[in-house]
Amino acid sequence: MSFLTLVIYSLLMVFYVLNPILHLKYLLILIALFFTFLSLGLFIRNTDLGKLQFILIFTFLISPSFYALYSFLSSMSFLDYSNIVVGGMIFQIGTGVYALIGGFKKEYLTPLGKNFLRLNYALFLFLAVVTIFDIRFFMNGFVYIPTGAVVSLLTILLLFFKPQYLKR
Repeated sequence: MSFLTLVIYSLLMVFYVLNPILHLKYLLILIALFFTFLSLGLFIRNTDLGKLQFILIFTFLISPSFYALYSFLSSMSFLDYSNIVVGGMIFQIGTGVYALIGGFKKEYLTPLGKNFLRLNYALFLFLAVVTIFDIRFFMNGFVYIPTGAVVSLLTILLLFFKPQYLKR
């Protein structure tokens, strides 16, 4: 039964009835839009920034979704801009976490909590820049993976142990 399924699937792909890469492209577009709207909502709701800073961060937050949506016009362009989309999504996740914890609000965190949050956001920005510009030196397994693990651990600690570093 499994072999027959593979044969049918292969025939459907040969005759261009199914195109798994095309479906993957639509899934990645939906994921990029989801992270854009999630990070925008968290950023807009939890910010006390000036107008210029707000517009600058807002522009950076929506730019990865434009690159993803550009792939509707040219399906091969998504492969050219995939580093920008993935790096932008890392930036969006980092900004969403930073906004969710209260990094954009003034006098909301204790100094220790603010320092840990800034470190977490700086590591998110480091991962985003390395991914966007495709810096091979930092993308090896000895730098990129441990940095991602530290970011994940810090994010979990900051999200779940929130009351200890909030001002009362």
